[in-house]
This record gives sequence, structure tokens and C-alpha cells, in this order.
Amino acid sequence: MQKIPMWWVWYYWICPIAWTLYGLIITQFGDVTTQVYPTGGGPGTGMEVQAYLSETFGFHRKLLGLAVAMPVVFTILFASVFAFGIKYLNFQQR
Repeated sequence: MQKIPMWWVWYYWICPIAWTLYGLIITQFGDVTTQVYPTGGGPGTGMEVQAYLSETFGFHRKLLGLAVAMPVVFTILFASVFAFGIKYLNFQQR
């Protein structure tokens, strides 16, 4: 998220796909301590996978609960808006 332009950050936070990917990446790679060597780095520039995710993408394991809850919240929100629209917005004319 650190490399996203400021005028797009709001879209990142309201996008259900971003929250889903955040949760998947954190659960799969958030506790890996294997050394990775970023492109362009010389010898001795290796870092752990969890540190790389935190530094490069801003992914932190402390937001895992929120990343799990947000897709559920979006599902309930979209279903509620749909139900409201079906019930109260009727554009049929007789």
C-alpha cells in the first residue's frame, strides 16, 4: 500500500478483493522466516519473508482479524443494499 498514489488509497480500503488478497497473503506468508533476496540486492541483502511483506507492501499480521471480517461485512452490506433496492425501488409502470 505504500506505493499506491494518495488519490487511490480510498479505493484500496473499500475494495473487497484487496481485503481478500490481504488475508490470503498474510495467512500464507505472514509467518514465514525463510530468507528472500529482493531483485537488485547484492550479497547480504536477504530478509525474512514476513519482513519483506511488511516493508514492501505494508502487510502486517496484526490486521488479520480485520482482513477476515471485511469480506463478511462487504457481503452483508451488498446483500442489504440489494434487498432494500428490491423492496423499495420499483420502476415498473402499469
